[in-house]
Amino acid sequence: MLENILFGLNAILPIFILAYLGYFLRNRDFISEQGFGELNWFCFKVILPVMMFRSVYTSDFKADFDPVMLLYGVSVVVVFSMLVWLVCTFVIKDKRKRGSYVQASFRSNYVIMGTALMDIMYDGGSGMATLMLAIIIPVYTVIATLVLTTCGSGGKVNFLNIIKKTFQNPIIIGILLGLLCNLIKLPVPEFAMTTLGHISNMATPVALLTAGSKIKAQNCINVYSVTSAVLKLLVEPLIFVPIAVMLGLRGETLMALYILFASPSAITTYSMASNMGCDEHVAADCVFVSTLLSVVTFTIGITILRSMQLV
Repeated sequence: MLENILFGLNAILPIFILAYLGYFLRNRDFISEQGFGELNWFCFKVILPVMMFRSVYTSDFKADFDPVMLLYGVSVVVVFSMLVWLVCTFVIKDKRKRGSYVQASFRSNYVIMGTALMDIMYDGGSGMATLMLAIIIPVYTVIATLVLTTCGSGGKVNFLNIIKKTFQNPIIIGILLGLLCNLIKLPVPEFAMTTLGHISNMATPVALLTAGSKIKAQNCINVYSVTSAVLKLLVEPLIFVPIAVMLGLRGETLMALYILFASPSAITTYSMASNMGCDEHVAADCVFVSTLLSVVTFTIGITILRSMQLV
């Protein structure tokens, strides 16, 4: 048991140390907000897409492809988000707060947490976990846009515009290009793969530093942030991970699903809520509290799964 606890801590602590280093550097003005903004642009536009391309391109999908994992992961995201939205319609009367709360309660930081944890635990990551991103990101984007448009700006939902923006996402483009090159067996020179490898190695530290720089900690403990964290970190994984086990999912696929269900609220929930007329303070509080508490919940979750020899 002690060995599994230490494994969980060794996997989790580097991630949060980097994230809170970014928080420290920004709040002490060692790096300006503009500097982190430019670093975030470079990470989102270049580093993460390159990492996704390389991960998908080098994966053996014939051996690893698991349609049950993909279908189950997407189904859980849709069902859980709709349930939270339905309940909050009756519980949270302030529509702006409701929109931010619902998004923070279902949208996980899988892009950063998922890739970082899988990279640490499985020595280079998992092609299936990366492929899951190609499906989950559009699903998250569509549902979040529906929630925030309905609760915030009150504008009309434009599905064509949502789809267009989703597939203009550089991460999605990187994944799809990697998948295409993988399927057609396009040869890539060794020097190019080495270069892609160097760029990919920057993804985890740079993404975590920039994510940490966006965290807001002022007066964050309240009923919205705490209950949202409970839903995101405890309720969702406690319900849906056991079902995944009953479906026969194990190893990397089960770990990828656990991270998807148990990750803290995505950093993007703050910017989306702010830009779409919902309560940005509720969103920021939910992100900070869930991120802070996930140090404990992730360690416990990974320890339990490893102790039961499921991952």
